[in-house]
Amino acid sequence: MRISVPSFVPFSRRKSVPSKDAAISCPEKTRSTPLDTVPSVEESEMTTTPLLGSIADDFTGATDLANMLVRSGMRTVQSIGVPTSGTAIDADALIVALKSRTISPAGAIAQSLAALEWLRRQGCRQFMFKYCSTFDSTDQGNIGPVADALLDVLEDDFAIACPAFPENGRTIFRGHLFVGSVLLNESGMQDHPLTPMTDPNLFARATTTDQVEGWPDCL
Repeated sequence: MRISVPSFVPFSRRKSVPSKDAAISCPEKTRSTPLDTVPSVEESEMTTTPLLGSIADDFTGATDLANMLVRSGMRTVQSIGVPTSGTAIDADALIVALKSRTISPAGAIAQSLAALEWLRRQGCRQFMFKYCSTFDSTDQGNIGPVADALLDVLEDDFAIACPAFPENGRTIFRGHLFVGSVLLNESGMQDHPLTPMTDPNLFARATTTDQVEGWPDCL
Protein backbone atom coordinates (compact mmCIF):
# COMPACT_ATOMS: atom_id res chain seq x y z
CA MET A 1 0.00 0.00 0.00
CA ARG A 2 1.32 3.43 -0.91
CA ILE A 3 0.86 6.16 1.69
CA SER A 4 0.62 9.84 0.79
CA VAL A 5 2.34 12.38 3.03
CA PRO A 6 0.81 15.79 2.27
CA SER A 7 1.71 17.49 5.56
CA PHE A 8 5.42 16.80 5.73
CA VAL A 9 8.42 18.96 4.95
CA PRO A 10 11.47 16.90 3.92
CA PHE A 11 14.95 18.23 4.64
CA SER A 12 17.79 16.20 3.18
CA ARG A 13 21.30 16.34 1.76
CA ARG A 14 20.36 13.31 -0.30
CA LYS A 15 17.93 13.23 -3.22
CA SER A 16 14.37 13.65 -1.94
CA VAL A 17 10.96 13.00 -3.46
CA PRO A 18 9.17 16.33 -4.06
CA SER A 19 6.11 17.18 -2.00
CA LYS A 20 3.19 19.53 -2.58
CA ASP A 21 2.93 22.43 -0.12
CA ALA A 22 6.37 21.57 1.21
CA ALA A 23 9.84 22.96 0.93
CA ILE A 24 13.23 21.34 0.85
CA SER A 25 16.19 22.96 2.58
CA CYS A 26 19.77 22.10 1.68
CA PRO A 27 23.03 23.34 3.19
CA GLU A 28 24.12 24.66 -0.19
CA LYS A 29 21.05 26.91 -0.46
CA THR A 30 19.86 29.65 1.83
CA ARG A 31 16.26 29.67 0.64
CA SER A 32 13.55 27.04 0.37
CA THR A 33 12.55 25.58 -2.97
CA PRO A 34 8.82 24.87 -3.57
CA LEU A 35 8.05 21.33 -4.67
CA ASP A 36 5.30 19.92 -6.84
CA THR A 37 4.24 16.40 -5.95
CA VAL A 38 3.29 14.46 -2.85
CA PRO A 39 5.87 11.96 -1.55
CA SER A 40 4.85 8.47 -0.63
CA VAL A 41 6.66 5.48 0.74
CA GLU A 42 6.09 1.76 0.73
CA GLU A 43 6.40 0.47 4.28
CA SER A 44 8.25 -2.55 2.89
CA GLU A 45 10.75 -0.21 1.19
CA MET A 46 11.81 1.61 4.35
CA THR A 47 15.55 1.33 4.89
CA THR A 48 16.05 3.51 7.96
CA THR A 49 14.55 3.37 11.42
CA PRO A 50 14.61 6.94 12.74
CA LEU A 51 17.16 7.60 15.45
CA LEU A 52 15.86 10.93 16.71
CA GLY A 53 12.29 12.00 17.36
CA SER A 54 11.81 15.65 18.29
CA ILE A 55 8.78 17.51 19.61
CA ALA A 56 9.04 21.25 18.94
CA ASP A 57 6.82 23.80 20.65
CA ASP A 58 6.66 26.00 17.54
CA PHE A 59 7.26 25.83 13.79
CA THR A 60 10.26 28.16 13.53
CA GLY A 61 12.16 26.28 16.24
CA ALA A 62 11.37 23.02 14.50
CA THR A 63 12.73 24.38 11.22
CA ASP A 64 15.91 25.62 12.92
CA LEU A 65 16.47 22.15 14.31
CA ALA A 66 15.77 20.50 10.95
CA ASN A 67 18.34 22.68 9.21
CA MET A 68 20.99 21.88 11.82
CA LEU A 69 20.35 18.15 11.58
CA VAL A 70 20.58 18.28 7.79
CA ARG A 71 23.88 20.13 7.99
CA SER A 72 25.12 17.29 10.18
CA GLY A 73 24.18 14.76 7.51
CA MET A 74 20.84 13.44 8.83
CA ARG A 75 17.85 12.92 6.54
CA THR A 76 15.18 14.84 8.38
CA VAL A 77 11.41 15.09 7.94
CA GLN A 78 9.32 17.74 9.69
CA SER A 79 5.59 17.38 10.25
CA ILE A 80 3.37 20.40 10.84
CA GLY A 81 1.24 19.10 13.70
CA VAL A 82 0.79 15.50 14.77
CA PRO A 83 0.11 13.28 11.76
CA THR A 84 -3.28 11.58 11.81
CA SER A 85 -2.37 8.67 9.56
CA GLY A 86 -0.17 5.64 10.02
CA THR A 87 2.33 6.98 7.50
CA ALA A 88 5.72 5.29 7.68
CA ILE A 89 8.61 7.69 7.12
CA ASP A 90 12.06 6.63 5.91
CA ALA A 91 14.39 9.13 7.61
CA ASP A 92 17.12 9.52 10.22
CA ALA A 93 15.26 12.15 12.25
CA LEU A 94 11.60 13.14 12.60
CA ILE A 95 10.35 16.45 13.96
CA VAL A 96 6.77 17.25 14.96
CA ALA A 97 6.17 21.01 14.93
CA LEU A 98 3.45 22.04 17.38
CA LYS A 99 2.09 25.42 18.39
CA SER A 100 2.11 24.70 22.10
CA ARG A 101 4.46 27.27 23.59
CA THR A 102 1.84 29.65 24.94
CA ILE A 103 -1.30 27.54 25.22
CA SER A 104 -2.45 26.10 28.55
CA PRO A 105 -0.08 23.60 30.21
CA ALA A 106 -2.75 20.90 29.93
CA GLY A 107 -3.12 21.53 26.21
CA ALA A 108 0.65 21.58 25.66
CA ILE A 109 1.02 18.29 27.52
CA ALA A 110 -1.77 16.65 25.52
CA GLN A 111 -0.30 17.74 22.18
CA SER A 112 3.25 16.77 23.18
CA LEU A 113 2.21 13.32 24.36
CA ALA A 114 0.30 12.75 21.13
CA ALA A 115 3.44 13.70 19.19
CA LEU A 116 5.53 11.38 21.35
CA GLU A 117 3.15 8.49 20.72
CA TRP A 118 3.43 9.00 16.96
CA LEU A 119 7.23 9.23 17.09
CA ARG A 120 7.42 6.02 19.12
CA ARG A 121 5.22 4.25 16.57
CA GLN A 122 7.68 5.39 13.91
CA GLY A 123 10.43 3.56 15.79
CA CYS A 124 12.40 6.57 17.07
CA ARG A 125 14.99 5.57 19.63
CA GLN A 126 15.91 8.91 21.19
CA PHE A 127 13.63 11.83 21.97
CA MET A 128 14.09 15.58 22.24
CA PHE A 129 11.77 18.33 23.41
CA LYS A 130 12.72 21.42 21.38
CA TYR A 131 11.83 24.63 23.19
CA CYS A 132 13.02 28.17 22.46
CA SER A 133 16.69 28.98 23.05
CA THR A 134 15.55 31.99 25.07
CA PHE A 135 13.81 29.51 27.42
CA ASP A 136 10.39 31.08 26.78
CA SER A 137 8.15 29.96 29.61
CA THR A 138 6.20 31.26 32.58
CA ASP A 139 5.92 30.05 36.15
CA GLN A 140 3.03 27.85 34.97
CA GLY A 141 4.88 26.38 31.97
CA ASN A 142 5.07 25.07 29.46
CA ILE A 143 8.65 23.84 29.47
CA GLY A 144 8.62 22.18 32.89
CA PRO A 145 5.18 20.53 32.76
CA VAL A 146 5.77 19.13 29.26
CA ALA A 147 9.22 17.81 30.18
CA ASP A 148 7.79 16.14 33.29
CA ALA A 149 4.97 14.54 31.30
CA LEU A 150 7.36 13.20 28.66
CA LEU A 151 9.59 11.73 31.36
CA ASP A 152 6.60 10.01 32.95
CA VAL A 153 5.53 8.32 29.72
CA LEU A 154 9.08 7.35 28.77
CA GLU A 155 9.61 6.03 32.32
CA ASP A 156 12.86 7.93 32.69
CA ASP A 157 14.09 9.70 35.80
CA PHE A 158 16.21 12.48 34.32
CA ALA A 159 16.56 14.73 31.30
CA ILE A 160 19.43 16.79 29.94
CA ALA A 161 18.38 20.42 29.55
CA CYS A 162 20.25 22.61 27.08
CA PRO A 163 18.77 26.14 27.07
CA ALA A 164 21.52 27.51 24.83
CA PHE A 165 22.15 27.94 21.10
CA PRO A 166 25.62 29.47 20.60
CA GLU A 167 25.22 29.63 16.82
CA ASN A 168 22.33 32.07 17.34
CA GLY A 169 24.10 33.95 20.13
CA ARG A 170 22.34 32.23 23.05
CA THR A 171 24.94 31.34 25.68
CA ILE A 172 25.01 30.55 29.38
CA PHE A 173 27.46 31.85 31.99
CA ARG A 174 27.14 30.90 35.66
CA GLY A 175 23.57 29.81 35.11
CA HIS A 176 22.52 33.08 33.43
CA LEU A 177 21.27 33.18 29.84
CA PHE A 178 22.71 35.74 27.44
CA VAL A 179 21.41 36.88 24.06
CA GLY A 180 24.46 38.09 22.25
CA SER A 181 26.39 40.15 24.77
CA VAL A 182 23.47 41.12 27.00
CA LEU A 183 21.50 39.28 29.65
CA LEU A 184 18.19 37.78 28.58
CA ASN A 185 16.20 40.32 30.58
CA GLU A 186 17.99 43.18 28.78
CA SER A 187 17.57 41.75 25.28
CA GLY A 188 14.01 42.87 24.61
CA MET A 189 12.59 39.52 25.72
CA GLN A 190 11.56 41.16 28.99
CA ASP A 191 8.81 42.89 27.01
CA HIS A 192 7.47 39.78 25.28
CA PRO A 193 3.65 40.00 25.46
CA LEU A 194 3.12 36.30 26.24
CA THR A 195 6.30 35.03 27.89
CA PRO A 196 8.12 38.04 29.36
CA MET A 197 11.59 36.96 30.44
CA THR A 198 12.43 39.25 33.33
CA ASP A 199 14.91 36.93 35.05
CA PRO A 200 17.96 35.56 33.20
CA ASN A 201 18.76 33.21 36.08
CA LEU A 202 17.98 29.71 34.79
CA PHE A 203 18.42 28.21 38.24
CA ALA A 204 15.26 30.10 39.21
CA ARG A 205 13.47 29.10 36.01
CA ALA A 206 14.27 25.43 36.53
CA THR A 207 12.47 25.35 39.87
CA THR A 208 9.15 25.50 38.01
CA THR A 209 9.59 21.83 37.11
CA ASP A 210 8.74 18.92 39.36
CA GLN A 211 10.77 15.87 38.41
CA VAL A 212 13.54 17.67 36.53
CA GLU A 213 15.05 19.06 39.72
CA GLY A 214 18.58 18.32 38.55
CA TRP A 215 18.46 20.88 35.73
CA PRO A 216 20.44 23.54 37.65
CA ASP A 217 23.30 21.07 38.07
CA CYS A 218 23.54 20.77 34.29
CA LEU A 219 23.59 24.49 33.52
